[in-house]
Amino acid sequence: ASEAGVAYEAPLYEDLTSKLVNLAEYKGVQAEKTVAEVTDEDVQAEIDSIQKENADLVDKTEPAETGDVVNIDFTGYIDGETSDNLKGEGTEIGAGTMLPDFENQLVGVTTGEDTQISFTFPENYNQEVAGKDVQFDIHVNSVQAYDLPELTDEYVQENTDYDSVEDMQASIREELEQNAQSDAEDNWQYSLIKQVLDNSEFQIEDADVKAYTDEMLTEYQTYANMYGMEMEEFLQSQMGVP
Repeated sequence: ASEAGVAYEAPLYEDLTSKLVNLAEYKGVQAEKTVAEVTDEDVQAEIDSIQKENADLVDKTEPAETGDVVNIDFTGYIDGETSDNLKGEGTEIGAGTMLPDFENQLVGVTTGEDTQISFTFPENYNQEVAGKDVQFDIHVNSVQAYDLPELTDEYVQENTDYDSVEDMQASIREELEQNAQSDAEDNWQYSLIKQVLDNSEFQIEDADVKAYTDEMLTEYQTYANMYGMEMEEFLQSQMGVP
């Protein structure tokens, strides 16, 4: 366990009207710092991701597997009603762009198939649909797999900045371990700060809530522009908002 002996001071903004009424005790606050283990599977997943950037997609007649790209048209219904937020197309199974309950049920579909999948949205999901049962009508336009070439020293030298497969594996592992250390430090600091803030008393003004919301929407719009997406498309594919 580790402890913090200094106060955390949040930035001050002249236009904010919310006030700190009572600051909780911050000296001696403790939290565990846990560093996630980097596995061989994690390293291989990164290598696969790099290879996919240079790989072709090929049509397959076999059922879809995790890692395949399925081109689909889907429409969701909640209590018999649908909306634009419940419609879309395309996903890579296991890529995490859709909810696991959605992606996992695409395993086994084949090109040309019409099917239905159902699940319940998580309680901590978008409040518009959180905890609600949804049924999706799905048409599978195609199933494709990445044609990954054999991972050899020659391939690595021609397509990456690494010198060999061994160098690639070692470098990626080191980078992942550094990221794990950084994430652990960030999570530890967040946990300490959150304990203090959770036990402190604030007077929150509506104007500040709106200011924060506007700031987040502006940030999301910036990211959406970077990806060349409309805001709604970005929120669906990157933020998991239905």
